[in-house]
Amino acid sequence: MTRDRGAIRGWAAVSSGLVLLAGAMAWWEHRAATFALPDRLPVDRVVAELAAAVPDSSGLRRAPLAPRRGLLARAGPRDALIVAPGSRLPLRLRVPAEAVLAFSVGVEGDEGKDRHAAGVRFRVLVDGAERFARVVNPVARRADRVWFDEQVDLSAEAGREIEVVFATDAAGAGTPAGTPGWSGVRVLERRWRARQPAHPSTPNVLVLLVDTLRADRLGCYGGVPSPSPTLDALAARGALFEQNVSHAPWTMPSTASILTGLYPTTHGVLGDRGQTLRDDLVTLAEAAEEHGITTVAVSTNPLVSRGTNFSQGFETFVELDIETGREGGEVVKTPASAAAVNDVFLRWLRSNRAHRFLAYLHYMEPHHPYTPPPHLRPPAPPASAPASPGGGSGKLPCAQRSPSSSRRPSSSTFAASTRPRSARGTSSWPSCCVRSTRARRWSS
Repeated sequence: MTRDRGAIRGWAAVSSGLVLLAGAMAWWEHRAATFALPDRLPVDRVVAELAAAVPDSSGLRRAPLAPRRGLLARAGPRDALIVAPGSRLPLRLRVPAEAVLAFSVGVEGDEGKDRHAAGVRFRVLVDGAERFARVVNPVARRADRVWFDEQVDLSAEAGREIEVVFATDAAGAGTPAGTPGWSGVRVLERRWRARQPAHPSTPNVLVLLVDTLRADRLGCYGGVPSPSPTLDALAARGALFEQNVSHAPWTMPSTASILTGLYPTTHGVLGDRGQTLRDDLVTLAEAAEEHGITTVAVSTNPLVSRGTNFSQGFETFVELDIETGREGGEVVKTPASAAAVNDVFLRWLRSNRAHRFLAYLHYMEPHHPYTPPPHLRPPAPPASAPASPGGGSGKLPCAQRSPSSSRRPSSSTFAASTRPRSARGTSSWPSCCVRSTRARRWSS
């Protein structure tokens, strides 16, 4: 019996190993195939915002809704049509050629733990026929605490007037698992462009945005010692803009200005909860795709996301989640690392190097919270806060932010934002120096 049990354990271990190996291989194949693109470039333009056309009723209200609290990728607040389970939102519309119905569905839970809570079933009916259905239950499934971005192809209905019904129902007998909402309900006209091929005569465009990085910490702007030899060399042989000032001191309005070329008072992104970049504004990515340039973005900042509509014009838009860990007994939430951004982009590039591209990469290393990895932290000065487990001080005091400090500066976290660290080693001031001041932009 003992021998049989040992044999069973052995076979169980082997079978578990095979399952894990198969799972790992499937994950790797998915990882490698994620960024395969069609031969032609799809270009979507909004032709109708349906949320404004929905008639007011006692069962409908318009307000921001968030499947999870906090600034999280795919889960943050979005303007939504908030409806009660059992409701129907009917609309009549004439369908243009190559039309796509785009929308998002989500449920904002009440943080309850009722295991018997009913999910919410979202459905889209076109002339009475079901074309989309999804059940969302944030209580039963943690993976459901996000927005689900969906599309329904309407090309077969082109030229006809149709009735579209957005149906919301409880999927079970219990109390609904939260407040359901529909967001970004719109009709897109999809056109196709031939992709420009990669060629030395038509260079690619790579926009690197390092959130809250001060210009004067880079060598090309006078930082000594320089933490950025790669950027310095690029600036030396390219064009360095010495007078390029951000139009706002924080992410949403300033990034909207970068992507649209407009002042904040014109593009209107001033930071209200649930606010989004307007569809009628033409972004850098939209201008690129109109000319057949393939577009991709990787963002670590949840304010630059699909939820805020900063994704418009990007064929591929990847949002990386905030990483949560523990340090010194405290929960520390840190944006995804530059290495994670680079890994995603390089995987995309390996699949799409034949296309001319515009890429936007949004890094967050210098941004609050100031949690550089242990090997980049300076030693704690006398009478400072207790040392964190990784060495150095958990909260860097103001005295360390002064460039006149006699203490030798530490290696910079923003060096990792632009290149792998050099084997020679470079130095810079700690990331607390950057605070909330945005860098002047430069390009070549």
